[in-house]
Amino acid sequence: MWYGVRHHSGGHTTLLIFLNAFVHTVMYLYYLLAAMGPRVRPFLWWKKYLTTLQIVQFLTVMAQNAMVFFVECAVPPVLLIWVNSMAVLFLILFTDFYIKAYRRTSKNEMVMSSRETSSKLSVQTDATTTIMTDVYRAELVRARTRI
Repeated sequence: MWYGVRHHSGGHTTLLIFLNAFVHTVMYLYYLLAAMGPRVRPFLWWKKYLTTLQIVQFLTVMAQNAMVFFVECAVPPVLLIWVNSMAVLFLILFTDFYIKAYRRTSKNEMVMSSRETSSKLSVQTDATTTIMTDVYRAELVRARTRI
């Protein structure tokens, strides 16, 4: 990102820079709220939508970079290939995470998966895992009450 700002600012790279800054602002707001403790965690229901926003960001980056092949632009193609390669990689990783974290086919699979995930995650002791385990459990409880 910063290479594009430094050497090819304006024009084509502007949208991508602002989009990246916006997504990271929302992402770090989520992390700040998650780190505030158990009282705030029930209000973090929008994690799924944050992941969706990140996936949309990568798709937008790829679409924006594809436009350069049809419209004349001063940005070097090597830079666009590099950025698109990263976007494709992140798209694959985030889509895989989204499918594994948010797509369940049945209630029984969700309960079994949550038990397995909870037991695996509770073994780890770092703060991020603890936060994510608690958020996941809160989402599971909310899903059970809806059914």
